[in-house]
Amino acid sequence: MKRKLKGLARKSPIMDVSIIYGTENINFNLADELKILENDLNRELKDQPTHVGFLRLLLVKLNTKMVDAKAELDKVGDELFIEYKDEVDNNTGRPYSKDVAMSYTRSDEGYQEVLKHYTKTVENHGIIHACVESFNSRGFLIQTLSANTRDEKKLS
Repeated sequence: MKRKLKGLARKSPIMDVSIIYGTENINFNLADELKILENDLNRELKDQPTHVGFLRLLLVKLNTKMVDAKAELDKVGDELFIEYKDEVDNNTGRPYSKDVAMSYTRSDEGYQEVLKHYTKTVENHGIIHACVESFNSRGFLIQTLSANTRDEKKLS
């Protein structure tokens, strides 16, 4: 299974990360970025904190975007709910029930647009969180490889 996953990871478009943050397009292939050049471990060790730092800062920024998008979704949902709840059902002459008002709210075009934006922010946050975890694993692996190389030099 390991070899099959390795091939899938290299070829799959899932590994092509594309995030828009403000006016900046952040694009990279995670499989390529996670590769370790064993013949240059010192440089890999020195560059690792920059990679992780960038991704962690981006994660913080995306978390803020996600919280803001959730607040906007709640606001639009609440406003629409009140609007639909105040309407009168032509069949009964009474205001819509909570369930009917909520159903109309969730199917509203404006609500769906804000929901898509929120869902995209959650996806972007999750993608970058996965990248951070992957780069943390990469960092531990680089340290292990570096230690193994030092041990091999001591033995020879």
